[in-house]
Amino acid sequence: MEELFEIDAKFDKPFVKADTENKVYLQIIVKGKVQEEVEERAPIDCALILDRSGSMAGDKVEKVKQASLEVAKRLHYDDRLALVTYSDDVRLDAPLTFVEKEKISSIIRSIYADGMTNLSGGVERAISEITSKKEGFPGRSNYVLLLTDGLANVGITHPEGLIQLAKNVKSNDIWMSTVGVGEDVDEELLQSMAKNAGGNYYFIEKSEEIEEVFVDEIGGMMTAVANGMQLTLNLAHKPLNLLGLEGRILADENKVIAPLGSIRQGETRQFEVEMDVPPYPDGSEIPCLLSLEGEYFEVGSNEKKSIEDLGVYNVNSTIDDKLIEEKIDTTVVSMVSLHETALASQQAYELMKERKFEEAKEMIQSTFEGLESIDEMIETEFARDLKDQLKETEKMVEEAEISMPSEAPAPAAKKAHYSAYRMTIGVSMDSCPHCGESVVKERQRKTRKAICPHCGKEF
Repeated sequence: MEELFEIDAKFDKPFVKADTENKVYLQIIVKGKVQEEVEERAPIDCALILDRSGSMAGDKVEKVKQASLEVAKRLHYDDRLALVTYSDDVRLDAPLTFVEKEKISSIIRSIYADGMTNLSGGVERAISEITSKKEGFPGRSNYVLLLTDGLANVGITHPEGLIQLAKNVKSNDIWMSTVGVGEDVDEELLQSMAKNAGGNYYFIEKSEEIEEVFVDEIGGMMTAVANGMQLTLNLAHKPLNLLGLEGRILADENKVIAPLGSIRQGETRQFEVEMDVPPYPDGSEIPCLLSLEGEYFEVGSNEKKSIEDLGVYNVNSTIDDKLIEEKIDTTVVSMVSLHETALASQQAYELMKERKFEEAKEMIQSTFEGLESIDEMIETEFARDLKDQLKETEKMVEEAEISMPSEAPAPAAKKAHYSAYRMTIGVSMDSCPHCGESVVKERQRKTRKAICPHCGKEF
């Protein structure tokens, strides 16, 4: 494990007030290590699933064709690619074989949109194509990319059935990402399918975004150090909230299940668990994280591996208020603030869809006041960015309250929802390797680099 990634844990408040109940945030950090001496990456088997139904006619089908051409362009000579398309029927337009870029590009360009939407049939055919051709090709990573508006009306159409289908993809050691197009895209369905299949969700609004999306996604395939990672946290106290990812809280068992999916080289993933710690006398070591267990699939072999237990992590009780304040970890506080802001934006979107506009605005205002209460702990620019995100969400709600003629959210609202989703999964707090200061780092699609605001250097 040490050669691929490292896992650590820390608290926003390593010291808490003695003889009183305290709220603490436990942060888990997973860092994918950069593989300095890798001669060649593991080859990839990839199936593209293109929606060519009537709802994709016009700009949408052109976008998915352009996106598919981008994928074909970026694969290597020893990768294999299949092309599945669907409307009423499901076609295997190109069987899984070594990439012939001119041939596959010609097939993609000839696709046109017509008919109904058998999304489930397309996914099932892609699974079958990859699983049936694994023999004789060991050590390959398996991926599926679904490009669609998500408006299924043939085959499996209920969201629960489609999410179960996504789980079936993952159970076959295949990782699926989804790409949504169009103002009417069912982004909640496609996000859930990607999450349950161990992949990512992307929304393409403009054609110029396509290259950036696939630099990110194909780059992730090529630089993954672990797939299908899932952690289990056994806690000493009842978990109240999980921030930074969608997982499961088993409150009765004091347990959290955290699915992280793929971990890439040089990537930092962070999430936080909120818990209430009961009163302890001065000088106590208070256990919070009892153990951390986990598993992942090794890239190439797809062999399931176990993650070694981190051991017990404690906070300490004290009557020294100055010590408590001095030891607050502002990097954890900053990431909690970011994840709470993203969560508030997503929940406001859900309330807006139900036309509960006042509740949505109250949630945004409450989160805004929470940010103001910790202004002194986090960087001014970072705090300003979070407040701007909340102001944009509030503006979205106010405009929707006036303009929404039905329960269907406006395109601008969907874009804001996607922005909050990407903020949750695509931002980390890293230390600058040049000056050691903490920096908020976005997984920028083209460069994956950040500029340190303290020393001005790139990393």
